[in-house]
Order: sequence, then C-alpha cells, then structure tokens
Amino acid sequence: MRTLKEMAIKTEIGNSLKWSPKVVIDHKLNRKMELIIDLIDTEVGWYGLVEWQKPDIFKVKDIYLLKQEVTGIFTEIDAMALCDLEDELEKKGLLKDENLDTTGLYLWGHSHVNMSPTPSGTDTDTMKKICERSKPPFFIRLIQNKKGDRTVTLYIEDKNSLVQNYALIYDVPWVETEDLGEEDIRESLEIEIKEKVATKYVAPAKVSKIKPIETPSYTTSTMLMDYDDTYANTYGYDYADPYADPYADPYGDPYDVPPCEPPKVITTEVKKADPEVRKIALNTFNKRRFGLPSRQ
Repeated sequence: MRTLKEMAIKTEIGNSLKWSPKVVIDHKLNRKMELIIDLIDTEVGWYGLVEWQKPDIFKVKDIYLLKQEVTGIFTEIDAMALCDLEDELEKKGLLKDENLDTTGLYLWGHSHVNMSPTPSGTDTDTMKKICERSKPPFFIRLIQNKKGDRTVTLYIEDKNSLVQNYALIYDVPWVETEDLGEEDIRESLEIEIKEKVATKYVAPAKVSKIKPIETPSYTTSTMLMDYDDTYANTYGYDYADPYADPYADPYGDPYDVPPCEPPKVITTEVKKADPEVRKIALNTFNKRRFGLPSRQ
C-alpha cells in the first residue's frame, strides 16, 4: 500500500519541465476570504471549489464558510456540514462524476490570525487525512493571516510513483483578477459568520491554590513576647519604628538579662526622744502589759 510522503518539487524543476502552476481567484472571492480572516479573531477555515484548467491554471470558482468550532490555535469543520455541501453542489450540477478529475472541493484554507502562515504539524496531518480519505487528483492548502501573508501548497497525485501518492509544490503563485466593481459583501458575510462559526469552550487548567504563610509583624510585638508602650518608653526601645531591625538584640548581649531600675534604699533618720516623752510612753506600755498603775 502506498503511503503519503511529502516531496517538494523545486521551482527550477517545474520550469525545466515547462510547468509552472498558479492559482487564480476573482477579486470578489478573494475579498470575501480576506473579510473572513479580518472579521474573526480566532482561527477559521473554509473550503473552495476549484477547477483545474489544464495545463497550469487552477481556478477558484467559489469558497464556502462551513459550520465549525474554533479556538485561537485550531479550527474543526463539521464533517456533516461538508457532506451536505457536497450533496448541494451535486444537485446544482457543479460536481459531476465525469469531471471530478478536474473540478471539486479541492481547496482547504484557514487563518493563522496574526501568526506566521507557516504550516504546522497539525496542518500536515490534516492534509494526510484528506488525501488518504478522498484521494483527490490535486488539492490546494492555503494559509493566510490578517497581514495578508500567505503560503500556498499544491498537492499533485503522482500516479507513476510507487513510493508516495502525492508530490508537493510549495509557494504556488496566488493570482487575483481585476476588481470589476462588485458590491460590498461585508454585511451579508457577518450574518453568515454568526450562524456558522462558534467559539469552542476550552476549560482552563486546574491550579491548586496554596494558602500563603502569614508574615509576623514586628511593629509592636515579637514572635515570643509582647511589649507595651510603658516598657518601650521606659527603656528607650521604639518597637513601633517600621524601619527598626526586628532581629536586632535590644540588650546587646544575648545572654544578658533586661536592664532594670536600681533598688530603692529607704533610709530613716533616728532621733533621740525627749526624756519626758519617753517616760510617758514607757508607763503607757507597762499599764497595757501588766494592767498595773505606773510608777511616777
């Protein structure tokens, strides 16, 4: 079974083979595509009906905005919406079995918003799925951003190779026809975007909440003991100073005791009592002690 393997065909080889493909699109369709990119701030995708006007012109006949879910980094087009579009085009006679080798929904475009239009790994995987599922004769991948930067890659079925199904041609020219004065389609396109483009909700990653450790305050207290204003005023330590070093030792020596006031010494002056007063006091004492009249 052959597998899809990307192989770039250099421009020099294409010129030497006298085959230089290009994609041609009318101004009105190109303007519609630019408005899709401009009006949507996420990625968004669309399909295009392309006719291979041999030998080297791939003409974009129309582009279709389909129902899809989008985020800032990817777009996912609804598969049933794409099937319904194919059925509708078949009923209109735009897709016939006899012309599927030259005409079909063979363009997938999407926006990279404000990022570079360089294809990502997801873009490459998507193209592999498209080619392996529907096996188109050719397919165009278009990536464009809001600045107008774009990359166009053409996948061509390689029937002669036993190694890969498709060869790739990078940087295919994107040619816009002249403006023929078509009316502005912005208003109708805005209505279509509201109906078909839905932003997909992505649940935020769960982050465990860690309770912060409270920082101790050293303005009026320490980790071990409290100091009131009386103590601070008495010994001259201003614990309310926000610029004071909370770890500084207020006593100097960590093994010293807090300073204290010197003990108060009470001194009493002893005076000799008057002889008469002494005699009266002694008689009063004896009278109370022995219950006898005192001697005069």
